[in-house]
Amino acid sequence: MSIQHSYDTSYEVPSLMFDIKIANPFSSVVIAKRGKVDTGADLTRVPETLTQRLTLIPSGETPIRYGNEAVEIKRTYLAVIMINGFSLDAEVYFGGRRDYILIGRNVLNQLIMHCHGKNQLFWFEDP
Repeated sequence: MSIQHSYDTSYEVPSLMFDIKIANPFSSVVIAKRGKVDTGADLTRVPETLTQRLTLIPSGETPIRYGNEAVEIKRTYLAVIMINGFSLDAEVYFGGRRDYILIGRNVLNQLIMHCHGKNQLFWFEDP
């Protein structure tokens, strides 16, 4: 299944944003949120505001390197990310002040992603 998404033109440089869902794999908690593709992020980041609602199970710790080269050790959690009907297991961490999920390569690498920059469209396929 492939669903096309338009770039989000509310950003100065149009961005790859779309609606996704995140779920606790051990409960029935599912939350709909905006997601932003970030091919430079190793792991998927979830807004701090969802910590208590999701009650995810900790899975470990990992160093997170930010764009300014600062490094912070963050606890990681098991989650399910749902994109266009695909349910993808992912390790995520909580952080950031923005209210969207930053979709890192740990999720993106489970799909085929196409970007058509001139037409400002993108879509995912299941490999």
